Amino acid sequence: MPRPPDLPDYKRPPIDEVAIGIQFQAPVPGFTDAHAGLYWRDVRDRYPKAETQHRVESPPEVLDGPIMQSFPIQFGPPQGGRTFLVSDDDSYLLQIQSSRFYRNWRRREDEYPHFDDLADAFQSEYASFIAFLQHETLAHPVPLQLDVTYINWIPELLPQAFLRAAEGARVAVPGVDEWPQEQSWTGRYLVRQPDGTPIARLHVQCVPAVRMLPEAPQPGSQMSLTFLAPWRAAESFDSQLQEMLSAARNAIVRGFTDLTTEAAHEHWDRSQ
Repeated sequence: MPRPPDLPDYKRPPIDEVAIGIQFQAPVPGFTDAHAGLYWRDVRDRYPKAETQHRVESPPEVLDGPIMQSFPIQFGPPQGGRTFLVSDDDSYLLQIQSSRFYRNWRRREDEYPHFDDLADAFQSEYASFIAFLQHETLAHPVPLQLDVTYINWIPELLPQAFLRAAEGARVAVPGVDEWPQEQSWTGRYLVRQPDGTPIARLHVQCVPAVRMLPEAPQPGSQMSLTFLAPWRAAESFDSQLQEMLSAARNAIVRGFTDLTTEAAHEHWDRSQ
């Protein structure tokens, strides 16, 4: 996936995790945790560690209606759990569930590999998962939506130093500190095609958090940007996936840049 030449770039971005995934319209019929174990056999050379996690469900993104805040209620027999397949260095993982397939990069020792590589790797891993379903004579999943999430961890800057929206929280009241002890901010933006048609929604959230490190707790801010794009059934899978991934990167990277301050850009060594 070629990178636009004018896309903002940083030498030391605060990116801590990137997840790319596809949610399905319905769980793959007959898919169980045992199938996730069989699939692990095929990819174990790249993901030698396995973990069992709680199943997750989330409402579909509806662009022409109210923003959903609740989770759907599931009826019928249980649909199994969620399996994590993890790389040897803990940097990459696959999330496999009967209703979704995700690939995550997590910052460990290596630097951020950039979105081009992550998007290409996701497409390759997803194709191998579909091939596995076909080999097991399981139904081809029908995509519901694409999910691309960037999680940034910012421990060294206060919100008013890196987030434009937080700059306005200063007060001049006798006896009151000029800055809040904590700040939280959320925003939701429709993403549109040039003709104005909405194709996705960008969710942005910045919240205070504490990470438990071996030496001591580390306070900071977690800023996440999530691109959720409902699937358009009439279009081909490959071309739509490429279009959506490109739109996701554009919305998230440019949105992050517009929402953050120039001083923070200097701190992160903006190079473009």
